[in-house]
Amino acid sequence: MTEPLAQNLRQTLEMVAERMTAAKDPWWIIGSSAVALHGCPVSPADVDVLLSVRDARALLNYGDVAEKSRINDALFTSEIYAEWAGPPLTVEFMAGLRVRGPSAWEIVLPVSREECRVGSAILYVPGSVDLRSILHRFGREKDIQKAALLAAI
Repeated sequence: MTEPLAQNLRQTLEMVAERMTAAKDPWWIIGSSAVALHGCPVSPADVDVLLSVRDARALLNYGDVAEKSRINDALFTSEIYAEWAGPPLTVEFMAGLRVRGPSAWEIVLPVSREECRVGSAILYVPGSVDLRSILHRFGREKDIQKAALLAAI
């Protein structure tokens, strides 16, 4: 049985789906929100959207999406990182996301793309196995725990 989405997450995902209708390239919800869309009992604090650099640049034309300098730390880096604070949960847009691998930075790009519906909104997530792999690559304890939740469904 899948867990119902909290109202603030539901509203935010509907707003993301609407905003992403102009996207030219594939995009995905990743992180906790993707885990929730797969039916796991998590309470995301934000919504992470992985998208192309081209689509991220287009989003920056909206007055309510702000490019930030974050995501350039020991574990993650991205070509573009932007936040949208308008929805109930903050939305983080990441283009050219890379995670530190054993010997080099590795691009984070799902190999699968599954459609999810929230109300009439259409969103995309990596498949469960793909998402678990991404979470394991992130390597943080919270990501490993989310991967375990996915494996249990």
